[in-house]
Amino acid sequence: MTKYDFEKSGVVSLDGTWEFHWQKLYDGTHFLNHSVDTFPAIYLPKVWNKSTSKGITMPPPVGHGTYRLRLKLPRKKLKLALRLPKIGTAFRLYVDQKLVGKAGQVGTSKRDNKPVYRPQTVDFTNDKETIDIIFQVANYHYNFGGIWQSINLGLEEQIRKQREQAVVTDFFLLGSIFIMALYHLGLFWIRRKSTSALYFSFICLLAALRLMVTNEYIIDVFIHLDWFTIIRLEYFSLSLPLLAFIWFLYSIFPQHFSKKIVWGIQIILLLLSVIVAFFPPIIFSKTLLLSQVIILLGGGYAIGVLIKAAVFKKEGARLLLIGFFVLFAAVVNDILHTRGFINTDHQFATGLFVFIFTQALVLSFRFSKAFTKSEELSDELNYTNKNLEQIVEVRTTELQQSNTMLNQFVDELDSINHLLSVKNQDITDSIHYASNIQQALLPLQEDIAAAIPEYFIFYKPLDIVSGDFYWFSQQTNEQTGKVEKIVFAVVDCTGHGVPGAFMSMLGMECLNSIINQQKVMHPSQILHNLYEHISQILHQRLNNLKDGMDLALCVVDLVQQEIAFAGANNPLVIIQNNELQMIQGNSLSMGGLQENVSFEQHTFPLVNDTVLYLFTDGYQDQFGGKKNRKFMKKRLRELLFDIHQKPMKAQEEILKQTIEKWMQDGEEQQIDDMLVAGLRFRV
Repeated sequence: MTKYDFEKSGVVSLDGTWEFHWQKLYDGTHFLNHSVDTFPAIYLPKVWNKSTSKGITMPPPVGHGTYRLRLKLPRKKLKLALRLPKIGTAFRLYVDQKLVGKAGQVGTSKRDNKPVYRPQTVDFTNDKETIDIIFQVANYHYNFGGIWQSINLGLEEQIRKQREQAVVTDFFLLGSIFIMALYHLGLFWIRRKSTSALYFSFICLLAALRLMVTNEYIIDVFIHLDWFTIIRLEYFSLSLPLLAFIWFLYSIFPQHFSKKIVWGIQIILLLLSVIVAFFPPIIFSKTLLLSQVIILLGGGYAIGVLIKAAVFKKEGARLLLIGFFVLFAAVVNDILHTRGFINTDHQFATGLFVFIFTQALVLSFRFSKAFTKSEELSDELNYTNKNLEQIVEVRTTELQQSNTMLNQFVDELDSINHLLSVKNQDITDSIHYASNIQQALLPLQEDIAAAIPEYFIFYKPLDIVSGDFYWFSQQTNEQTGKVEKIVFAVVDCTGHGVPGAFMSMLGMECLNSIINQQKVMHPSQILHNLYEHISQILHQRLNNLKDGMDLALCVVDLVQQEIAFAGANNPLVIIQNNELQMIQGNSLSMGGLQENVSFEQHTFPLVNDTVLYLFTDGYQDQFGGKKNRKFMKKRLRELLFDIHQKPMKAQEEILKQTIEKWMQDGEEQQIDDMLVAGLRFRV
């Protein structure tokens, strides 16, 4: 530098090849007696474990060494200064044989080494034109060692002015960012639903923290912390801002984010933060590359989201995209600088300042829009107040007219309701009268009891009148007057209520004609004749009607000690000798279009204590229970077997209580007519 003019050219960076002695700590006196023409060299600025070197083996992260640079200056007695960045992680600086600066404690082992980051300026006067600048550097606590930032040389005034400008810039950015953090916290305090303001305040606070623990380390102005705490804060402020950015953007544009990607980024960043919190710097500093990759991927994804939001013309998306792009460029710069690819200063705070500025513009537009809307509402309110009396008069007139029309409508509605009530009462009275007729057509209980002393009939219609009915007839010996045959049937007609009641009356008349008048006593023949009767009466062959009935019918021959059964879709349950059998009827309903219809007849011996159960499908199809399912035929069969030895009246009560509890547990209403009949024969 013999021809370098500091006054004109200013500060110079001492980047380039330095003499480097690994695992040696030399001061200026050593080189007075050991001057050599060839020496091991290393290029600065870079961490020593990643530097290109000449004449030495690539050093590991931990260790110590000596850097030396010989300068030939323009003249003697220059008032010079060096601006020193952070050096990893402790150093002593000699100019020739004089110690002029230091940070931490330089040692040859982990026990002797005390790490400290202390950027500073060191001034000196050269007593001769050629000087040696010597750094003793030691690192035993961090994964990166050596001098990885530029060392600047210049006149004392130039260096001090340069550092003052850097400190002033850092304080300006710190104050701006901190004020924005407080501002957004205030917005969130006023309106708690505005979570984006809370997340943005987190971004600002974390950025302020990073600014204080990087570059000039101005955190020492506020509080003195040891190196281990500072390096943890530096790593926390590296990954956590991205987490806050993701939350911030997600709160504004949630529809454009993938929840899986957001959760994945959050989990990785939180795991990295846990490692920083609980492991020493020599361990967690190895995660730096992973953290930087996640930051680049997360930032790229955030840019993609903002582009999508801008395409869909979301409010403020374009401004946020511009600001975030500048911030992301600053982050990329810092990462490349940290990796040693470029030699620049940290620009994160500057990029964040631009992003904050764009966010402020977005807020301004929102407030302006809200203010404009408020003015419009205020103008409308003023107009309303000025014309309130006239508006009230018009509205009152309209309201009176509406009330008049409403009163007329209410009067008409009352008249209609009265007519409907009268008609409804007439219809209900008619249905009740029909119910009395239907009940009168059912077999008399005393007639059944005279022929079958032990029996029960659980009969629970859905409506006032029923589509289910039971039918009974008996054949006596004309000479002795004893009952020889008993016919009993349970029948389920199509539908319930009034339609079912009409069908039930038709069924009663048909059974009465076939059994009592025609004297047909075989169940299969009875069902065959009934099928023909129903088809002819309803003209089903001509009209293709689907109406009909299902039934189970038994003929008990007390003389021959025999039971004959035939069924149409309905079964018979017979219990003899404590064994239960279920006999299925034919899968065919009464009435239809089939030709040559026949029904299968089943015959059983009548033994002592035989119990017969005939039922329609209403009981087994009822919904209820805790799982809201049908009662089902299997459950009914098991219930009948469990109670078959009890008195018949007790069985009827159990059936009633069981189905009521079943409906109550499922909170269900009855859906169909229910009919279950039990007959016990003792011979």
